[in-house]
Amino acid sequence: MAKRHMVTRLWLIALLVLTVGLVAPPHTTCAQESTTEQPELSVDLASNDEGYSAVLYDNTNGLPTSEANDIVETKEGFIWIGSYSGLIRYDGNTFERMGSTTGVASVVSLFVDSTDRLWVGTNDSGVAVLEDGEFRFITMEDGLTSASVRAVAEDGIGNIFVATTEGITLVSQDGRIVPMHDPRVDESYVRDLLPDSKGVLYGVTMEGEVFSIKGEALRDFYTSEQLGIPSVISVLPDPNRDGYVYLGTKESSVYYGNLEDGFANPKRIDVSPLSSIKSLALFGDRLWICADNGIGFMEGDHVHQVQNVPLNNSIDHVAQDYEGNLWFTSSRQGVMKIVPTSSQTSSSAMACRRP
Repeated sequence: MAKRHMVTRLWLIALLVLTVGLVAPPHTTCAQESTTEQPELSVDLASNDEGYSAVLYDNTNGLPTSEANDIVETKEGFIWIGSYSGLIRYDGNTFERMGSTTGVASVVSLFVDSTDRLWVGTNDSGVAVLEDGEFRFITMEDGLTSASVRAVAEDGIGNIFVATTEGITLVSQDGRIVPMHDPRVDESYVRDLLPDSKGVLYGVTMEGEVFSIKGEALRDFYTSEQLGIPSVISVLPDPNRDGYVYLGTKESSVYYGNLEDGFANPKRIDVSPLSSIKSLALFGDRLWICADNGIGFMEGDHVHQVQNVPLNNSIDHVAQDYEGNLWFTSSRQGVMKIVPTSSQTSSSAMACRRP
């Protein structure tokens, strides 16, 4: 009798274990799961109901450095990061710094053209072009106005313009390398250069001058005094309205107006407490603001400062990858990736949403 009760108890225990195994939630495993310490994670970008995960990469968790100047993505899905320590490629799993044999060092700007060539602006070695796996340099010996390249942009017909600390150089489709000769920008330190949807380029100089390039010539040019706006440091063309641009300042203001009509009666947008607006970007209906003291975005007439994320100073640029994730660079903290998560995303899935 005792033996029969023992068998019955063992059978019940086995049945209970089997039942628990069937109804218990499965363990979620990430492809990149590791026993090493994971990147810092934050949620809730702007204290709203949307969910986000924010991952900071620096020299403690995979990034070879703790500073980054620019970031872009090429068509094959590689994320490229420019830093003073060199050019870094991210393949979704690993950050790899390009070797010294490439000659690429001290990267301050990046650009991907319409043919998927990667242009790498360096601090003192000119611009390098990555095409078919090989780097080709364009230097002052070739006609570049300066060895320090701050920005690269492409117009509507495939001409490349290289903005430097001493003017602008045209690299034409037919291979010509010609400095732009215009007394208004000759030897000017050009901070940034960006195209609109029609291929007109808009730039800003270290002196706060704002200009546009159409064809191979300067079209519009306004000093800070002519604009009536002090300390302009960034520019963004509106892709939906020809001639209209956003101008960021050293203070807590962004201005919006038509440069073709002299920027008459621009709209002023107060973005405080953000200040020193280093760059602006439009993704969907949001105007993203990269500032010296944080990140923000404008939706409609409302400006939101991003809260509870690990990247919070010296924010230089933002890029959006093909999955819709946002990548921010900081010249002091490294790189942060922000991933929007839907309300249906489970906590285990969110934990696995790592690059």
